[in-house]
Amino acid sequence: MRIKVTLDGKSSVLKLDDSSTGEDLLMHIKQLNPEWDEIKNARFGYPPKNIKMDDPAVLSQTIKKTGISNGDNLMLTSIKSSAVTSTPDDHGKNVVRIHKVPEDNSCLFHSLSYCLNKNLDRSQQLRKNVATRVMEDPVTYSTAILGGKTPKQYAEWIQRTDTWGGGVELSILCNKLQMAVYVIDASSSKLSLTRFDNEMEKSVEYCILIYTGVHYDPVEFQKFDQKRPTTCFPVKDTQLLDFMISESKKLADALRIAGGTFDTGKAAIVCNICGTKMNGEREASQHAEVTGHVDMQQVRD
Repeated sequence: MRIKVTLDGKSSVLKLDDSSTGEDLLMHIKQLNPEWDEIKNARFGYPPKNIKMDDPAVLSQTIKKTGISNGDNLMLTSIKSSAVTSTPDDHGKNVVRIHKVPEDNSCLFHSLSYCLNKNLDRSQQLRKNVATRVMEDPVTYSTAILGGKTPKQYAEWIQRTDTWGGGVELSILCNKLQMAVYVIDASSSKLSLTRFDNEMEKSVEYCILIYTGVHYDPVEFQKFDQKRPTTCFPVKDTQLLDFMISESKKLADALRIAGGTFDTGKAAIVCNICGTKMNGEREASQHAEVTGHVDMQQVRD
C-alpha cells in the first residue's frame, strides 16, 4: 500500500502493508521528518474523512479499517501547524486568527453560531431556520434550486447533522440574521459575499469565513485590550473591513501553502460501487443523487 502524506506543504510517499496499524503509520510519518511531531489529525478520501491520530482506537486498528486505502493522500495537521492560524497587526498586539470548529459536517452552521454567540449552541437551530424558510417559500426554493429535492425533502435533509451547508443556506441565513457573510476560498483566494436582501446597505454587520474546499472556519479579531475576540463587524467601518479582508486572505494563503485545502472543483473522483469516474464535487453529487452511491474516493496522481 502506497500512501502520500502531506504536512505544511511538504509531501512524502510511504509504503505500508495492509496489516499496518495506525501506530505503525504514525511511527513511519515521524521517521520521515523529525519535525513532524505531535500529529493531531489526518484527512483523506472523498467525501473527505477526518481521523484523530492521537485516538487509541485509531492507533490500535489496521489503517485499512480506518478507511485509508492505496493511493490516498493524507493531509496531516499537527499541534504546531494548527496553532499557526493568526497574524498580528503592525503593533504586534492585535491578532486576526482562524477559530477552528469541529469537522463534523456542520462546520458552516458551527462557524455562524460561533460568530453570533462565541459558542456552537445555535448550530442546530440555524439548520431549522433554513428548513423553515425552504418550506415557507417553495416557489423561490424549487426542486431545481434544491438539487432535485422537494422543499419537504430538503427541509428534512438539511436538519440532519451529517449534511453540509452551502450557498442556499448562506443566502437564507443572511436574510434571517440580517447580516452579510464574506467567504474566502483558500484554494483560489476568491472572495465571495452574501448579503441581507442582496444589499450591503441593509446589512448591519458582517462576518468572515475561510473555506478550504471541504470545511468552513470563522475568522476572529482579538484586540489586546479586550477579553473576548470580535467575530461580527460593523459594515459602516470600511477601514476595518479592508484590514480584516486583507489579513484573512493572508491566513487563507498560509493554509493553501501548508496544503490545507481541497480543490473539490477539479478533483478526480471514482465511485467505489460501480467504478464511474467523475471530475469535481458537482459530478459526484449528481452521481450520488441518481444512483444512491455514496462510497467514493478521490483519485490521486
